[in-house]
Amino acid sequence: MKLLNNHGWGTKEMILLSCGLLLVLGFVAFSIYQLYHSVDPVAPQYGLLERTIKSEAERYASSNGKKSIITLKELKKAGYIDIFTDINDNPCDGYVLVQNNTYTAYISCEYYRTNGYDEKYNN
Repeated sequence: MKLLNNHGWGTKEMILLSCGLLLVLGFVAFSIYQLYHSVDPVAPQYGLLERTIKSEAERYASSNGKKSIITLKELKKAGYIDIFTDINDNPCDGYVLVQNNTYTAYISCEYYRTNGYDEKYNN
């Protein structure tokens, strides 16, 4: 039977442990880097545009009757929205779908488009 020595860790063990810790540290650093760079700093601005067109469509529907589609053109014509541009002053277009009293906003700008946006609803 082999007895363990009581002299602590050897060089071989320390090198293996250091390499393991470096691998874990590298993985954590890479994960943080990926997470930081995957966040678009401009995306919240488009969320604000979506919330704006949605809330104005709700106001429009309460005074003009419920419709299944409310376009940005209708909201502008009725005076609910004046200017609808992104952070770089590029014009955006959009519409709101109303289904079962649920309002869902869809916008299209030069560098952003809501998932599910359909051009046919905006004409």
